[in-house]
Amino acid sequence: MSTNPVSEAGRPLHILFLIDELEALHGGSEEQVLQLIKLLVSSGEDVELAILRGTEWLTEADAGCRVHFFHLNSVMTPSGLWGLLKLARWMRAMRFDAIQTMFWEANLIGPPLAKLAGVPLVLGSRRNLNYWMSGRTAFLQSISNRFATRLVANSQAVKKVVARQERTRESKVDVIYNGIDCTHFVQVPELRVKTRSEYGIPSEAILVGCVSAFRPVKGLDVLVRAAAASEQRRSATYFMFVGDGPTLPEIRQLACELGVSNYIVFAGAHKDVVPFLSAFDVGVLPSHSEGFSNSLLEYMSAGMPVIATDVGGNPEMLEDTGLIVPANDPQAIADSLSILISDAALRERLGLAAQARVREKFNLQKAQVDVHRYYTDLCNKHWDRSSTPVRATD
Repeated sequence: MSTNPVSEAGRPLHILFLIDELEALHGGSEEQVLQLIKLLVSSGEDVELAILRGTEWLTEADAGCRVHFFHLNSVMTPSGLWGLLKLARWMRAMRFDAIQTMFWEANLIGPPLAKLAGVPLVLGSRRNLNYWMSGRTAFLQSISNRFATRLVANSQAVKKVVARQERTRESKVDVIYNGIDCTHFVQVPELRVKTRSEYGIPSEAILVGCVSAFRPVKGLDVLVRAAAASEQRRSATYFMFVGDGPTLPEIRQLACELGVSNYIVFAGAHKDVVPFLSAFDVGVLPSHSEGFSNSLLEYMSAGMPVIATDVGGNPEMLEDTGLIVPANDPQAIADSLSILISDAALRERLGLAAQARVREKFNLQKAQVDVHRYYTDLCNKHWDRSSTPVRATD
């Protein structure tokens, strides 16, 4: 008997992704949403995306599926409550097999709305350690979780934190790891030469890189302080930050105050990070909190040695293929850098081990199989897919 769910059921799954908004096409959370959609679409499923507010710039070509905008800027107003009712009625009319909520507001209001709409399978998503969540929000989320069939986390660490903080059984939370295109995130020798030349990095220098949004939780100030504490900072070692965000001005100022601005390059945000991965010798992730970092996957895929903080999914992603340090500890990062910078053989050994691990455990093909199997198995338990849904027109 065929194991292809589409051929067995006679029709694809009809899945709705419900999100708050997207700030941009590129960023950890944004990329994870669009990756999940594209994985399911490429597996033959019928996926749609509903956005609570903003994001009108997003096209169907960008999203990889049909996109619907509901303009719900505030749900705690009469017009907002009416908008929620209209959203629930639309969900019911569309006869979705499953709804996947993502981001905090959709995770909070989506499950009860989906149950009101009669959707049989309701999935919540957790992508970080809830570092931002207040006690009140956690309590409200614990109530909302009762309407969800399952919650999906992107690491075991996230699963444990969510279950504890949101007062939800661990057995209700499943883990599906992010995947990465290992054929794309590789080091290209020609790009190494070109990128270093563009930014004035000597060819023989050790370049320590960090691809990250400039936000407080990312701990970029810790890496700047580590650069100041590093014994190698005056011996052909440079640091490069790739990204943008609200804390960029203060991080620049900190580099000046600590006297390391001559050794640090702020390259700005870039759609394609492969040229920078090609130029790096060491990748650092200094975050105070992480779910399952895309940047860390990219470093590993590119075959470079990694230093990462002991938070979230970092240890389970790296295992023994990188150096793990405590969060908010510049000296620990500086000491690890000293070890890697002084030992070329260790850098190569760790880089190859990290690359092998990501290709085996976190490649995009494996992620597609895991995601598709997860949705189809759950939907087959909760819905008669052989029936043809009656859908409303937009």
